Amino acid sequence: YFVVYPKAVKTASGGFAIELIRVSLLEGLFLHILLAAQFSNVCFF
Repeated sequence: YFVVYPKAVKTASGGFAIELIRVSLLEGLFLHILLAAQFSNVCFF
């Protein structure tokens, strides 16, 4: 399993884009515990 985290990234033009960060399930769970407030929308693939 992989966890895909949506992340807002600032673009060169000054706007914002959504970047998906793909991490392993273990890393994803670890990140989710640490950063649950920032990564509220988690998709499992």
